[in-house]
Amino acid sequence: MDSSRDDVLELADHVWARFTVRMSELGDEEWAWCPTPDDRISIRWRVQHVTEVLGEQRNGVWLGLEAPATASRPSPTGAVAAMAAANEAFTRWRALVVRDEVVLSAPVGATAGDHGEATRRSYVLHVIDELAHHCAEITLLRSLYECRQRAPILPTFAAVIGHGPAWDDDLDPRHQTGWEAHAKYTDGLVADGTIALGGPLEDGGEIVHLVTAPDEASLRRRLGDDPWHRGGLLRIDRVQRCHLWLDGRA
Repeated sequence: MDSSRDDVLELADHVWARFTVRMSELGDEEWAWCPTPDDRISIRWRVQHVTEVLGEQRNGVWLGLEAPATASRPSPTGAVAAMAAANEAFTRWRALVVRDEVVLSAPVGATAGDHGEATRRSYVLHVIDELAHHCAEITLLRSLYECRQRAPILPTFAAVIGHGPAWDDDLDPRHQTGWEAHAKYTDGLVADGTIALGGPLEDGGEIVHLVTAPDEASLRRRLGDDPWHRGGLLRIDRVQRCHLWLDGRA
């Protein structure tokens, strides 16, 4: 058993397995997504580059093997085909490294030019290094794409709401005119994430809501559509941007 070869293969297998797990369920839209005008900043281009690195003709030659016959392959037209091609290229490259006649401690030789004195093992490690950093770039693009698909994080505001002229001080909130319509509307604001927390202060004179909205004008429009605001039972006394440094909610 060649423990040195085993170590190298274990590292290669780890890098590739980690990559392929992270790339599961890659779709065509994500595969083709390019966040900049530079086409190289895309999963499509970088998966193809990894495939080409693994399929280079010199991979066999620099390991002391005869150059394999090369066949032209069409460029993948989708994510599934692209990942299948990359997996096939890795399998072929790995099969070269495990061949009995490949002596990893031997120098690459004159075929490598200035790198001729380097060992074949160092060349295999170079390929693994290429895989590790290119695969990391690809998975970073996946993370960026996932963030792009999420709703943006909106600012949080503290809205202090007081009683309007139509509020009846002799009645509790649930007996005010239009309670059911008000409750239904505010429940909707909670459900869509507009109101994070809210309720009356202990003396009942004011209500404080923590509200997420693109800006103060949007917040005032959303709260202003509450039937109690339109009916004069409530009014917005003040709004202020709130920076949440602490949040114990799950």
